[in-house]
Amino acid sequence: MGSAVLAAGANADDFRTADLGTPAPGEAGRTMKIDASTKYVNAEHLEVVTIRNQQGQGFCWRFDTLHASTGFPLSNIAPLDFDAGDTWVYVRPRHDGLGN
Repeated sequence: MGSAVLAAGANADDFRTADLGTPAPGEAGRTMKIDASTKYVNAEHLEVVTIRNQQGQGFCWRFDTLHASTGFPLSNIAPLDFDAGDTWVYVRPRHDGLGN
């Protein structure tokens, strides 16, 4: 996958699950960088984020879910060939009233 970001046009089968959000096109305004020591990342409901690992792999994700309040493994939403390590994702409600 190199340094390219997987876009929304990717095959849905490239992702482990889409019930925790949806792939998003291109680069997002915010990038989360993870490495082998990253335990967790935080996102807001409806936020679009680019997630990159230290191998240069990346994908863009829209966190349009709140049902996983206890968090979930990043590997659950990452493309199959993305090295997500043991990183977990926590999605919090938006504070602007749009994420309820």
